Amino acid sequence: MLLLLTLLTLLCVLKARKTMKTIINETDILVTENGKTVGRLEFILKEKQMNIIHTVAYERGKGIGSLLMQAAVEYAQKRNYTIHPTCSFAKKYLEGKQ
Repeated sequence: MLLLLTLLTLLCVLKARKTMKTIINETDILVTENGKTVGRLEFILKEKQMNIIHTVAYERGKGIGSLLMQAAVEYAQKRNYTIHPTCSFAKKYLEGKQ
């Protein structure tokens, strides 16, 4: 039963991600769905370092936080920035990727 619930949750997340769009600005990354902002990651850039200071998902269970972090990691890697996570979610996300 737990496996079925996990699979159904994963399918819902994958379906939701198809309608989401990531927007990268000078100090934040937004995730929108159908024109509505559903998540935001704030960062500060200084001397080749990206300090992630805040991450928020306005809806739970859709993988929005992970999507924000994936975008931040890709952005930093393309520019050879190191990531310094001040935000607790960002710290946990990055620890899980090591």
